Amino acid sequence: MVKAAAAGVVDFKEFNPHSITSWTRLKIVLNQIDRESHLRVLDMQHRQQLSMLSHPDMTKDSLDNSWKIASELIDDTTDVLFPWRSKDDNDSQQKSVHAQLREAWVSAWGDPKDPKVAAKIKATADWLRRTDQSRQAGTR
Repeated sequence: MVKAAAAGVVDFKEFNPHSITSWTRLKIVLNQIDRESHLRVLDMQHRQQLSMLSHPDMTKDSLDNSWKIASELIDDTTDVLFPWRSKDDNDSQQKSVHAQLREAWVSAWGDPKDPKVAAKIKATADWLRRTDQSRQAGTR
């Protein structure tokens, strides 16, 4: 979100935290920024491959050294573009975090698969939608 605000893509003075439209637009913008950042890293990796392949007289040691330096640059760039990603993160840790979050949700609010809980969630969502629409229309 900081990147989006700094780039002037999202103006948080105009952002309405009660508007689904504002949140949807923010999600679309952030996804696009993420994609563009990912493409920058892929472009760097592609250039790295081309650079290594364009020097046929490199020795194994010089190739390994160049590859190591270029890989470190890509890793550093990835860290800048995606600061929320930890180098230590892996899929099993993420799944564990998601499982813990789901367990906490179920513990606090009930299992969404339970029809009674699902009905409460739907009622809350409907109420929020109505409230949001009335705010956007200026009736609240």
